[in-house]
Amino acid sequence: MSNVYTSYFIAIPLPEEFRSQFKKLTDEISTKYPDTPTADPTTPHITIYYLLKEATPDLSEIERTIEENITVLAGTRLSAGGLNFFGPTDYPKVLLLDVSYPNELISLNKTFTGLFKQYSAEDNDRKYQPHLTIAFANTPKSQVAFQTNREDIEAIFQQISWTFPITKVILYGVNSKIEPELQIPIKEFNF
Repeated sequence: MSNVYTSYFIAIPLPEEFRSQFKKLTDEISTKYPDTPTADPTTPHITIYYLLKEATPDLSEIERTIEENITVLAGTRLSAGGLNFFGPTDYPKVLLLDVSYPNELISLNKTFTGLFKQYSAEDNDRKYQPHLTIAFANTPKSQVAFQTNREDIEAIFQQISWTFPITKVILYGVNSKIEPELQIPIKEFNF
């Protein structure tokens, strides 16, 4: 099955209790701003580490490494709410729910960065920013929608205020050769 995937990532799934609100948020954005594509509402998550190379990794080794290192997150919590983004302040490319996170999450990202270096893209040097992707403003039409309606979009994002314990991590496989991109949970790690 691993040859179906173009890449992999390790993430904290959004708890079930917030998934309907996440879907409502993405539905509201796509209804009000149809030129602004939204994230897949079936797999909301906070990425810990993205394994970017299109290679067939040793999944058993990756799973073992995840299992050995994730317990650092046991007993920690995340909070999500408010607008943030990737890209320039005036012309963001990705609209995100901002995430307040424990230091342990940054530490785990750094650990995975060292342990999974062989699977990292050469340009994967952007500072790690925990987030929940909501929408994409990466086309001229979506930029116009964002620029014209920024205050309304910010108000929509400000309605979200979630806090939850981190209780599991999931290894996902990604197939980005199809539209929309497919993200499949491969293995769940509970703690």
